Amino acid sequence: MSTDPLADPRPPSSSAAPQRVLLMATHLALRDAREKNIYNKLKSRSFVHTPVLDNVFLGETGMATEFNTIFQFFGWSSFASITKLGSKFLIIEFLSTLQLTQTGVYFRLFTQEFFLTWRVLSDLLGFPSNARLDLLEALKDFDTHKFWIEISKEPFFHDNRTRDIEHPTLRFLHKWLGIAFFPRDDASKIRVIDLQLIYEAVKKIRVSPVHALVDHGLSIPNYKVGDVAICSIVTHLAFKLKLIVGASLDFIDTHR
Repeated sequence: MSTDPLADPRPPSSSAAPQRVLLMATHLALRDAREKNIYNKLKSRSFVHTPVLDNVFLGETGMATEFNTIFQFFGWSSFASITKLGSKFLIIEFLSTLQLTQTGVYFRLFTQEFFLTWRVLSDLLGFPSNARLDLLEALKDFDTHKFWIEISKEPFFHDNRTRDIEHPTLRFLHKWLGIAFFPRDDASKIRVIDLQLIYEAVKKIRVSPVHALVDHGLSIPNYKVGDVAICSIVTHLAFKLKLIVGASLDFIDTHR
């Protein structure tokens, strides 16, 4: 290996450090047809901060104490209290590059590559280190129709809505799942993954649903309508990866 005799032996100055800039589409540096195709699906969508439930409203309805108890028991308090603002190009870069790997996920932020295991991703998002990562294994006794009858007293689980859940705390919990956990256009529609997470709350099983969150992120570009609303979650992830401080990016300017 040769050595350049003219090389400056001094360490590079701080001005030579890589700059993290994400202010326009050209800063995304998308690499292949797959990433560009996802970008084309997302570029005309509306981007919003991840919604949160109003604490005053929760207090007035008596749900604040109930929610705090649930979140503290399952170790979801940190995730539930994410307060970061969203950024359009940050979320576009994340979703355009997001892929599954054999042990976790791959994505880029500020053109920097990340290969994270499921456990590391779970920790960064604020879920407890002792929570189980395999949701299906943790909930192996779960029966969709049996549990639905238990919490709704209805004979069938098919195209059901939040209003069909009898217990008020579980009804609020499902609404939170649709608003802040898996933010989507129709937050009232009950899906199997929603029932699974409500089941683990009822049965006091501590799980980390990072697989489900990533699956939700992968599905977002395929939706033709509705806001992209996991923006605050991605900003939180970037903050935990120490990418936000000193970076140049625009945050969504609408009120959260």
